Amino acid sequence: FAGGYNGSYLDTLDYVTIATLGNATDFGDLSFGRFSFGSCANNTRGLFMGGAKSGGNSDSIDYITIATLSDSTDFGDIAQDGTKTSGTTSISNNTRGFVAGGESGYTDRIAYVTIDTLGNTTDFGNLTAARKNLGSTNNDTRAVFIGGEGSQGTMDYITMANTPLSNATTFGTLTSGSYQMANGLISNGTRGVFGIGGGTSSGGYNNIIEYITIATTGNSTDFGNLTEGRAGQGQSSSATRGLLAGGKYTSGASSVRATIDYITIDTTANAGDFGDLTQARSSLSGLSDTGALRE
Repeated sequence: FAGGYNGSYLDTLDYVTIATLGNATDFGDLSFGRFSFGSCANNTRGLFMGGAKSGGNSDSIDYITIATLSDSTDFGDIAQDGTKTSGTTSISNNTRGFVAGGESGYTDRIAYVTIDTLGNTTDFGNLTAARKNLGSTNNDTRAVFIGGEGSQGTMDYITMANTPLSNATTFGTLTSGSYQMANGLISNGTRGVFGIGGGTSSGGYNNIIEYITIATTGNSTDFGNLTEGRAGQGQSSSATRGLLAGGKYTSGASSVRATIDYITIDTTANAGDFGDLTQARSSLSGLSDTGALRE
């Protein structure tokens, strides 16, 4: 789990062993403090793309070798639009890592890198609607982009292996109609699960978890609830268990949480307590080397 905000821009990198309940351990540091950025991985390397930093937004991409505790290293830049951006989401197969959406006005950009090769992004195409703070999930062929401020309940998808300039296609809509999505992948290759943190009428945040069947277009379905309503969580998963970490329960940095919740992906049920992050924060991002495509 990487970065986040608690009144300061955080460079924190934590890790857990997904199969074992417990608290997170220090992994290293990002190259600079940031929040609201996309992250993705193959079985060896994890990437962190864009984000908000002190003084403005960033176009930087960092990477880590997931099996080795260390600080992140420069990978390249998000090269499209000529803008620096926060509120992105990222997704990957074993070859390509994608970055989509973000806050540059709002952008509909989809761009990609080859994960094993350092360098800047290449244009892939466009989302069906420009937006930021969207979520994402995938199987081995299809990536789905979910919700986001600027298009609310929109879900659309791409085929990741397509050659560049292949625009997204409508997938369905969120049942909740909310928009502020958790960032990171929860998938078992069949089902994609995601936390939703849009605001409630009482001034707090939703505790909603929904899911889709990735190979079949359609609207999302209720999965269960978080242990507490909160926004700005980071997500990650193995092929069996999903984690939703951190977030804030009301507006403002003083309400940030260190909580890590977990779910079993192939069931529908409320989340349980997994442990805690090393530092309470919101707007962090998650990745893993044990996701559905990498078991």
